[in-house]
Amino acid sequence: MNNIRIAFLNSKGGVGKTTSAVNTAAALAELGRSVLLIDMDAQSHVASHLGLEVDPRKSVDAVLQDKHGRIETAVQPTPYANLDVVLSTGKLEEIEKLLLMRNQPIDALRRALQGARAYDFVLIDCAPSLGILSLNAMRASDYLVIPTDLDKFSVDGMDRLGSAIAELQEDYADAPAQVLGVVITKFDRRQTIENRANQSRLETSFGGDDVFFKRRIRVDESCKHATRAHRPVLAIKGARAAEDYRALAVEIQERLEAHAA
Repeated sequence: MNNIRIAFLNSKGGVGKTTSAVNTAAALAELGRSVLLIDMDAQSHVASHLGLEVDPRKSVDAVLQDKHGRIETAVQPTPYANLDVVLSTGKLEEIEKLLLMRNQPIDALRRALQGARAYDFVLIDCAPSLGILSLNAMRASDYLVIPTDLDKFSVDGMDRLGSAIAELQEDYADAPAQVLGVVITKFDRRQTIENRANQSRLETSFGGDDVFFKRRIRVDESCKHATRAHRPVLAIKGARAAEDYRALAVEIQERLEAHAA
């Protein structure tokens, strides 16, 4: 596998999207894969999750502001082997407005990635919206991973998300992004009836139950502890969620191998 680009996308906040992007990236890096994690959210949560300082001059904002910006100018290492990042600042919201005034406003990230160093994986953490920044991430990606919990309000927006993905693929014949899978987060097996009902609704939105990753990310207070400590949950020994994200990373690779076969 080489230079596989995956956007972690959900238009609703609070579903574990950034947690999933950060920990899947860390899990793939643990497996010896070279990984670049790009933050396309003005909230800068990737930096917070990993305990990193953001240099505004070397951020995804600076790259996208320059019509000829290159992503490699903003790459920085992390304390974790095989994992590099491109971070964001709050100015990214202003950059979104700037992109709207350009020709091909949703191709900025795609252009910035052209000719960049080849990583095994490029993971993109999207903003919790379907705005220009998220569309840029989708256009730049080969695949989409959609993290969601099984709360009713989280599931309510999935029809719209599915429609947005379909419209992008219809409008741009060369848009490669396809849904690799939906990962269930904050899973609590005690909520049996609600889980079953809302998963059934998701199956309707995405055309069947085979879209779901088998591994679900269980409810685990370790995720909150890890966020407060500014490190991946994989760094917390014995965390259930760490076990889940490691298994998810393996499953993602297996799905990609199946797609390539």
